[in-house]
Formats: sequence, structure tokens, C-alpha cells
Amino acid sequence: AAPSSGSVSVTPSVGTALETRFSLSANDWTDDDYPLTYTFYERAPFNTSTRSMVCAASIVPGCDDVSSAGNNQTNAILVDIADIYGATAISDPPATVYVKSNLATQSIVNLDNLTETLLQVSLEENDVDGIYQILKAGGEAANELDLRRRLVACDNEGDCAAASVAAYRAKLLVAFDAVIRLQDDNLEARARQANLLSILTKDAYDLDLSAQNLVLGIVTDLTSRASLQGLGIDASRADTRAAMIESLANIEHVAETANNSIQIKSFLSALDNTLDAFLIGTTAGQDAERESSETSLAVTTVK
Repeated sequence: AAPSSGSVSVTPSVGTALETRFSLSANDWTDDDYPLTYTFYERAPFNTSTRSMVCAASIVPGCDDVSSAGNNQTNAILVDIADIYGATAISDPPATVYVKSNLATQSIVNLDNLTETLLQVSLEENDVDGIYQILKAGGEAANELDLRRRLVACDNEGDCAAASVAAYRAKLLVAFDAVIRLQDDNLEARARQANLLSILTKDAYDLDLSAQNLVLGIVTDLTSRASLQGLGIDASRADTRAAMIESLANIEHVAETANNSIQIKSFLSALDNTLDAFLIGTTAGQDAERESSETSLAVTTVK
């Protein structure tokens, strides 16, 4: 039987992204088949289908979250609890946390300095969860329309909006490439990488050539690994599937405007790898047929 009788909590229930350290806890879960492992997720308001991982699977029934990736909104915090045989329960109801964010109201210089300081500490400690939390919060801040709108004009020193945000985005991508190298390759890691990539590449039309090549390299590597082992099962599969399609759509312009065959070939290779990954693990029947058809259509539309 799956674990039961427990709950999930978060303390404090109100805080500020990248300033407050939220403590997430799985409480009082019981099962006959120990040890139990705990994986924490967050879900944005009004989104009942897609989750993003906060803390990777661990036998420790709690973890810290420095971002909760919120922009003045209430997020749901959930935990998956699995026993030694893989029987899994999901916390219901979830805990809730209201996350205030002033990241998008800061100057790009302050945002860059804050992110760099936090990342340096997490990289030195090989804190993979912390790195993901910081990169996600930074990526979402860069995607904020208010931030980009305030930076439309060049300042007195000639620092223009597109160049500033692009340079910040490129730094996040470099750190993301570094954290990938800290992780073992497994379904959980790929799900997390796909989710973060979809955030870091959103509206990334202003990336320079070096950053474009880095993105293509990350996408090609991620999809190549996924094409060999698939995307997982159940909720994790759905989350990864959606994130990978979004990432490919986000960087379509790179191939569309590319003036060299290497970039174009990398993008097309990523598309083909993605379709192969989606087809692994499908089972016979109407659901698998529908998923394969929907995936083929989505990838072909991008292509």
C-alpha cells in the first residue's frame, strides 16, 4: 500500500522571493515498507496540471526553498511520498505559501548582483536544489513584462534594455549548464532540466550568438538523453513533455534566423530527439495513440 495519513507544511506562510528561506516539511507519513522518500513540488495558482520540482527526492522529510518562484501570488506546495517498492502518495490538500517578489522592480544591475551572490554560495556547496531555485526565480524575473518595459530606453551610460536582459539571461544559462554537470542523469533530473529550460528561454529573442549556441547545446544534449530513456511516467511525464515542447517553441527563432547550418542542424536534431523521447514508454491503446498524435503535431508544428 502507498504511504498514508500525513500532510505537508511550509513555514513561514508568507515571504519574499530570494530573501525568505521557506522550510518545507512532510509530516507524519506512515507505511509498512520503509524507508520513504520525499520529493517536493510547487504549483502556480489556477494550474492543476503542471508542477515544478523544488527539492529532489530524499529520505529527509523536509528541505529549504529560497525562492518558491512566486511573483506576488499564492503557490501550492505538494510532496510525493514513495516507499521502498515505489508505491507513491501525493499530499492532499497541499500547503499554500504567499510569495512576494520585488525582483522585477529592481534594476537589472541589482538583480544580477543578487543572483550572482546567491549562486556563488550554492555552487560552492554543490547545492543543486538551491541553484535550481535561484535560477528559476531569476529567470521568471527576467521574463516579467514590467522589468522589460522599464528598460526599453538606454540609460545615460548606454546600457540598453535588450543588451542588459540578454547578458543577465546568458549568465543564468551558464550557471544552468554548470548545474547539469553536477547531476546524475536520470528521469527526475531531466524533468527538472526541461522545466527550468522552458523558463530561461522564454522571450529569449535577444540572446547573442554565444548564448544561442549554449542553448542549442543544452537542448540537443537534453533531448538526446531523453530519446534513449523517455520522459518518465504519469505526472512527471506530462510535466516534462509540456516543458520540452515549450522550450523548443521558445528557441524556434534561433533556427529561423540562423545564418549557419550548424545551428539549424542542432535544432532539427533536437526536434527529432524529442519526438523519439515522447514515443518511449507509451503503451498500446487509445491514450497512447492520442498522446503520440498530439506530440507529433506539436513537434511538427514547431519544425
